[in-house]
Amino acid sequence: MSKNLLLDFHRDKWYNGAGIAFKDVEPHIQYLKHMDKIVPPGPRFYLVVNFSTFHYDYIGRGQSFLSGYDNEVVEKEGVQFQIRNMHPEDGEFIVKHSYPTFSQLLASHSFEDQKKMLLQHNYRFRHREGYYVHLMEQVSVMKADEQGKHQAMLVHVYEMPMVQPFKVKMLINKLSSGQTYETLYTAEFPHENDKMQLSEREKEVIRLLAQGLNSKEIACKLFISYHTVRTHRKNMLQKLEMKSTSELVAYGITHGLV
Repeated sequence: MSKNLLLDFHRDKWYNGAGIAFKDVEPHIQYLKHMDKIVPPGPRFYLVVNFSTFHYDYIGRGQSFLSGYDNEVVEKEGVQFQIRNMHPEDGEFIVKHSYPTFSQLLASHSFEDQKKMLLQHNYRFRHREGYYVHLMEQVSVMKADEQGKHQAMLVHVYEMPMVQPFKVKMLINKLSSGQTYETLYTAEFPHENDKMQLSEREKEVIRLLAQGLNSKEIACKLFISYHTVRTHRKNMLQKLEMKSTSELVAYGITHGLV
């Protein structure tokens, strides 16, 4: 199977949650193992993360190609291996911001919508020989319990060209009914702090947006005009370089405003 066909299979079976997501993952791990025997190892691989153990139920052959470490070493340490070898600055952003934001957004969406959500972020990873490689991760829910708590995640990792100045960028998308992705949240590190400054009134608006209020309801709640609320929302989107209310709410959650 060609690389494009493999990616098509991955997108069809997991990214849109069609049929496989939230069910037993073992048959699909067996499929990935089968594909590992067919496709030559290269600068990309898949991981299946078990959230009850924080170890990997599956590690693709391409892992050793990219990191220089045998899969047995990675399997022994689990998720901690990946975090330990991230560049310290990138790892702090991924652990404290990217993963928690994704978890928060998953928790705030319906059982069905969780299956359609995809986290993407990049970071520098320390190769066994000491130099850093630039990796991109795409993370999606593979299995969850009846309450929607995720139990297994599918992670697609591949190498990117190293660019300077380096920035970590994260993106959370949700597949829409039209089979296109809607952006729920974006962020990057390092960021320009002056763009992150919000007024107290703007913070109040974000808190009320997170409660599900629309602009008219917020205007009544704060005793200001509807036009003023719309202006606050527009100004926040410009300051934070965002495009949607979902991004504003996610920003409020991850920055302790909500």
